[in-house]
Amino acid sequence: MKNKVFLFLLMVSFACSCNAKVAVPEWKDVSPAMYSNIDTEKTYKLPIKQYWQERKIKFEAGLASCNEQFQNEELEKCYDALVTLEKSKNKIRETILIENSRSILK
Repeated sequence: MKNKVFLFLLMVSFACSCNAKVAVPEWKDVSPAMYSNIDTEKTYKLPIKQYWQERKIKFEAGLASCNEQFQNEELEKCYDALVTLEKSKNKIRETILIENSRSILK
């Protein structure tokens, strides 16, 4: 009987370690602070707000896709890829804004 209880506890312990919680990235981690609380349901007139709203909607869809398809280490990799993609978009946008500013100042 002791062996069965020990084996059961060992199996539960192993199962719990395999299903460790993966930190879910948040929009505020990948967006400018100014747009971290942008409402995905609201209708915005300003193109810049529309841009960040669309980015947030796509980010949330990416999270949902990761959650539907993966678990554990693979889920973490999916989240990492999503965060990397969003940060790359930020860098591209920043580069475009800098280049546009330079051309205006010429």
